[in-house]
Amino acid sequence: MAERTRQVHRRIAEIYQQGATGDWMRLAVLDGGYGLRHLAAHLAAAGDWDALYALLTDFDFLEARCRATSVFDLEADYRLALAAWPPQDAERRGVLAAFEERLRLEEYPIARAPEWLFPALYNHLRWLDAPDGPLHRLCEAAAARRTGYLRSRLDPRPEPPLWLRSLEGHTDWVNAVAVSPDGRFIVSGSKDRTIRAWEPESRESRVLFWNDVAIFSLALSRDGRLLACGDAAGRVWMFDWVR
Repeated sequence: MAERTRQVHRRIAEIYQQGATGDWMRLAVLDGGYGLRHLAAHLAAAGDWDALYALLTDFDFLEARCRATSVFDLEADYRLALAAWPPQDAERRGVLAAFEERLRLEEYPIARAPEWLFPALYNHLRWLDAPDGPLHRLCEAAAARRTGYLRSRLDPRPEPPLWLRSLEGHTDWVNAVAVSPDGRFIVSGSKDRTIRAWEPESRESRVLFWNDVAIFSLALSRDGRLLACGDAAGRVWMFDWVR
């Protein structure tokens, strides 16, 4: 019975794949758009992983899906595929996960302008495993057939931050930071309504002030003995810092 069910799903998928005849937008009008909405689900139910992978890495299909239905429906196709994907096929699952993540991050501009889908995905995904990984090859093969888009000449991803260490203790945005004149302490003010003093080497901190609203700004005097801060209520507080 299970095999028969898979065969039925495979046959339905084949009918709609043939109905597209090289133009996925044909499926938008065929049977009320059923094929575009459910093709990925039929391929997953059929266990046809090769066809499902080809479908969800076909930029023409992705754009047609967004134009005829929505980018949010396309995201659902990726979630369905990733949930069902064979665990032993880690490489292709990783490719689909990269597509899904980028689509999710760009969903709102794509929802307003589906033509943004290709440059948004291409200009990010092609850098992830360049020069010869599967993502890069898929992107470059698609780009060779396209015109009318802007190609990024630089990797858009940020460089890794060059920090010495991170200090963790605030529970909300940090709005202001100052360093004591002797360099022994860092003072920070946060939306969590506290001012903390940190010892950079040990990374230990203690609360110097607990306010009733967020701390927006702070400053230390040149000798480090006077601390002033401004808060969300429009008040300025001044303290002698007794160490």
